[in-house]
Amino acid sequence: MSDEKANIVFNISGGNNQVLPNATHAEQHFHFHNGEVEPSGVASRLAIYINKVEDQQRFTALLRTCHSAAEVGRVVVTIVQEVSGLTIDTAKTEPFITILLSLATGVIKGATIPNFRKAIENAWFNRKD
Repeated sequence: MSDEKANIVFNISGGNNQVLPNATHAEQHFHFHNGEVEPSGVASRLAIYINKVEDQQRFTALLRTCHSAAEVGRVVVTIVQEVSGLTIDTAKTEPFITILLSLATGVIKGATIPNFRKAIENAWFNRKD
């Protein structure tokens, strides 16, 4: 046996990448919208925040029906209240809101990070527990 240690280099550029040294299997999910694969697997990016695929799909569908930032804010409140480990502070971050912007395609006016953040704050303040 050699006392030399193996050197491993991973060069990753773009995309979603996972290294799972103890995994027994891996799955790749393709998300379709209007008969086409989602750009960059946008819906799958929710997996960073939402573990259950069923919840990801349900919340993606809700976000797609939104026509205003206020509606998105109310959906986000529902998501935060139902998803263990997701906080309102995380839901107001730029990375999270960027995903929302990609999914809430029905929002024409006010589809900006600051506007969505304000709508989320308003919906959180006005929520009914």
